[in-house]
Amino acid sequence: MTQRKMITQNVETIDLLQYDTLAEAAADMQRMATEYGPTATLDNRNHAADDTNYVDVVITRLETDSEMMNRVKHDEIRNAQRDAYDRMTYDRLKAKFG
Repeated sequence: MTQRKMITQNVETIDLLQYDTLAEAAADMQRMATEYGPTATLDNRNHAADDTNYVDVVITRLETDSEMMNRVKHDEIRNAQRDAYDRMTYDRLKAKFG
């Protein structure tokens, strides 16, 4: 049976300079904690090249049924292609070197 994988997902990006007061920032942080759950984290994404300071709100969740089925399907296709390439390489080298 295939195990579900954990997915880290960016669910929202905010610009810290959009808040005029700490109360506004706190209210928005509380909204995000309520919406995304207590385990949501913040990932600082500021760039030295500009004055913006973006923060990503990140959640970690189990993959859905459809995500798991797609991943398994792509893994099977990739493994079949790798096996076909390995077989072709083996046959070519066997013919060349005996």
